[in-house]
Amino acid sequence: MNEIYRFRRIENLLGQHQELVKQEIYFASPEQLNDPMEGYRDIFWKGDQIVWENFLINYLRCVSHVFFLYLLLGESKKLTVDDLPLHPYGYGNETPQSLSLFEKIKVVFFKNKFIKTLPDALTGRTSPIRRRELLPYLSFVQHYAINAVSDQYFQAGLSTTRLFYHDLPEMDKYLSKSHLLAKLTNRLEKKLVGVTNSADIIFSMADQVRKQHSLAVKYNDTTSEHLNSNAYFLTVELPDSFLDKLEKIMFSDWYSASFLGNCTNSAIWGHYADNHRGVCLIFSPDYIEEQMTLNLTKSHGHNYDEPLSGLQQHYFQKIGYHNKHVAVDFFRSLGKAPLYTLNHLWYKNSLGKTSVCATDVNTDKWREEYWATAKKAYSVKLEEWAYEEEYRLVLNDILYEYNDPVKRKLTYDFQQLKGVIFGMKTPVADKQQIIKIIREKCKAQKREQFEFYEAYYNQSTGKIDKFKLNMFDKIPTKSF
Repeated sequence: MNEIYRFRRIENLLGQHQELVKQEIYFASPEQLNDPMEGYRDIFWKGDQIVWENFLINYLRCVSHVFFLYLLLGESKKLTVDDLPLHPYGYGNETPQSLSLFEKIKVVFFKNKFIKTLPDALTGRTSPIRRRELLPYLSFVQHYAINAVSDQYFQAGLSTTRLFYHDLPEMDKYLSKSHLLAKLTNRLEKKLVGVTNSADIIFSMADQVRKQHSLAVKYNDTTSEHLNSNAYFLTVELPDSFLDKLEKIMFSDWYSASFLGNCTNSAIWGHYADNHRGVCLIFSPDYIEEQMTLNLTKSHGHNYDEPLSGLQQHYFQKIGYHNKHVAVDFFRSLGKAPLYTLNHLWYKNSLGKTSVCATDVNTDKWREEYWATAKKAYSVKLEEWAYEEEYRLVLNDILYEYNDPVKRKLTYDFQQLKGVIFGMKTPVADKQQIIKIIREKCKAQKREQFEFYEAYYNQSTGKIDKFKLNMFDKIPTKSF
């Protein structure tokens, strides 16, 4: 492939971002892309009693932390999923007092029969547990967690009342029997021979009922303030937010810049070039062992207080199009954290016994599979997108963080910008400005050739074609 294409809106090239003048390529987060399934991973949980017990402890720690923030802040600052203390490198420096308080909270929490027996029940599931099945259990756990935290904060004199506290003896008696749900699901799966993901089908119905009920409650609530409150986040939204945060700590964040293998699809011009009013940039990639690359200026360290940067080759990732996203085993995919942290938070219990989920962690085979799984999140899309023939440049938060959007604007080598295709509706004034900028850059770099094209509809092929604007082909380097 001698050419690769990047569609841009005029507002990006010439407006606020000035991408053409600055020769910038912006790397977007998955949330900024137009496919809501970007970065989706089919995460499941399957493990022994040790990791399930630690799962509950980590959830309890989140409830305790958010409860503390609620006491501290009230409704003065909105609490979100980012406030949950789930980090791949641990929980930071905890004081002896906070550690002592949390140990007391754990004791009260695990005194409940439902909580005490839940890890064993989840371990007994014959098939992997997915989010839809896990959420109903977490919604029950939430009540016990709130009670344990509220009671111990009151006992310690940190709150004047037992906030959000409810007596649960009857509920505990009832819910302890609900562990039969795990056994019932096992029996149903055994009967439904030949049905793929039968448990997910069963729990999807429960999830639909839950979502409808939640929507009805929100619709009938006369005060939106309550639904947006920190109290609502703590008491109702935390189970969903907890699972969201767990997904984030498995792999590094990634950001991508999209390029396409063709420029003849009218829908692509409509979607990515502002209904044909934008332009298509033509890049000429380099090759390293048959892999396409583009040269971009990127920060790669610091010298004292000054960042170091330079032109580096970035490899294109060719997108594969499949019907299903990759399945990921949560307990065996915690590759961001050091082994000490994993043992402390997930793989060892209070007696020092190690989970079977830690058996292969940090082996060469495990690392190879982990990085292959991480790559699939940004290199696989559903088949409906196959017409795009997409290639991506990707930045990962591994050695350098790119959470600041400014850091995700990388400069390309102007010599690799081969040409520009104007859309069928690109305004003349914008064409003139683009030509002027390009000619000035060519003159500054003593470049004599640059290709300008105009897009048009080819009646014979039924596709968007282009014709060359020969009057602008050769650039005088001495004077205009």
